[in-house]
Amino acid sequence: MRVAREPVARPRAALVTLLVTILLIAGLPATASAEPVGAVSGTVRAAGVPVANAWVSLMPVTPTGDWAGKPVQTPTDRDGRYQFRDLYASHVKIQVRAPSLSGLASTYWPDAYSFATAGTLLVASSGSTADVDLPVGGSISGKVVDADTGAPILGARVLAHVDAPPGWEQVGSAGLSPGPGLFVIDGLPPAPVALQARPPVGSNHLGQWHDGAGFYGEADPVQPGTTGLVIGLREGGQVGGVVRDDQGVAVPGAAVTIVGCAALCPMAAVTDDSGAYRVTGVPPGPGLRAYAEAAEAGLLSRWYTDPGQGRDSFDLTRGQVRNDLDFALTAGAVAIGRVLDGQTGDPIPGVTVDLVDVDNPLNSYLSRGVEARGSAADPSQTPSAAGSGLARPRPGQASEFVIGPVPPGVYSLIVYPGTENGDYLPVELVASTGLDGAGLIDLGRGERAEFTVSLVRQRTPAGGTGARVDGEALAEPEDAPPDSEASAGWPGLFAGFLGADGAGLLGLGA
Repeated sequence: MRVAREPVARPRAALVTLLVTILLIAGLPATASAEPVGAVSGTVRAAGVPVANAWVSLMPVTPTGDWAGKPVQTPTDRDGRYQFRDLYASHVKIQVRAPSLSGLASTYWPDAYSFATAGTLLVASSGSTADVDLPVGGSISGKVVDADTGAPILGARVLAHVDAPPGWEQVGSAGLSPGPGLFVIDGLPPAPVALQARPPVGSNHLGQWHDGAGFYGEADPVQPGTTGLVIGLREGGQVGGVVRDDQGVAVPGAAVTIVGCAALCPMAAVTDDSGAYRVTGVPPGPGLRAYAEAAEAGLLSRWYTDPGQGRDSFDLTRGQVRNDLDFALTAGAVAIGRVLDGQTGDPIPGVTVDLVDVDNPLNSYLSRGVEARGSAADPSQTPSAAGSGLARPRPGQASEFVIGPVPPGVYSLIVYPGTENGDYLPVELVASTGLDGAGLIDLGRGERAEFTVSLVRQRTPAGGTGARVDGEALAEPEDAPPDSEASAGWPGLFAGFLGADGAGLLGLGA
């Protein structure tokens, strides 16, 4: 690989070459350099005539052609010329977007119509040239109608896609509609395309691939130049309701998700200030299900249950409107804690905390993203579902985590130090012989429990005091031999490690 054409005597260039060589030996994509690699230029033409105002995108890729960075763009001048100087990527792909209303088809270099099939250009230090010829684009026209009545559907959109493993890539652009329900797609490449019809926002009609296909792989290919195509959209149903808490107060910002419908599910909506939501265009069928979640409000997620029949599912017919899918969400408990070094009191990075339901150990609520340096966590990284136990650190709080909301109940707590903290002992507070039930956490409805867990090292340094809780040293268990064998899977644990009452490592507070 040529990185730069510089005299060998220049140490900086030699260092760059060494870096690229190391990356290649390590099997990493050497697509970027510490110094500019070279330049790429070329001319965009159509039938031999230069094309002005075409947008050229240069995309960094790996040597095997995979996406590897942010693209850069530049327009062609009136002579169809473009140029990229001081490039830091050694491999690139090039796309040229045809000017609007030009009737030309956008193209990748050389003569390809998707990113997956585009060629990979090696950027030379002396400069690389990539000329692109834009073909005359084709068009497809037709209309979108109700599949049952034949009435035109105003505001429907039709998009064209080409096969681009592992999926598809949009091509062409929507032309001016000649009338209600009619569509035109211009600038299509000379290749078969799949058409995707999207209903207007708020419509109960179902989007689909042509003709009646539920996904891209089943779509019937259409050749550019086709006219008079008719796409019929079936009518779906509509569901809605109100989300409240168990005190009857409306819950804004709750997410309601519909599952179990063909092709388009899951479908979701968010409640407004009054707690109301609406999901349109739901495929009809039996056995649909819905659940609501509002973890940020401290509420547990819940599946919809039909109050009349006691079913946890519902049926929906074509064109049916159901506005009676209401939810009453129960307040859950939230556990907030910190993980510290038992000797120094410093926060410990890379720690995972797990709450386990004592009555049903399969219900486990795991913390995520425990921070050790008090970095400002992104507040948008919220739990994905109420009661899921996915946690996020609170901004500015060192090594602090949140688990919940979780259902009220009795929990044990497990702390896994992680691979970065191999010299710390894991902590398991469970009801077992020797602990007599101590170390359990009883969380009530809406309770917010805060606690601190102090981890001790497998061997306490001479003169050290080991773990501390509220400033008091943890007493060493009398029956613990100095070099006891590790319990299964957890090095350093021994019988009676936590002491008779099991409270040594868990301090609960208001």
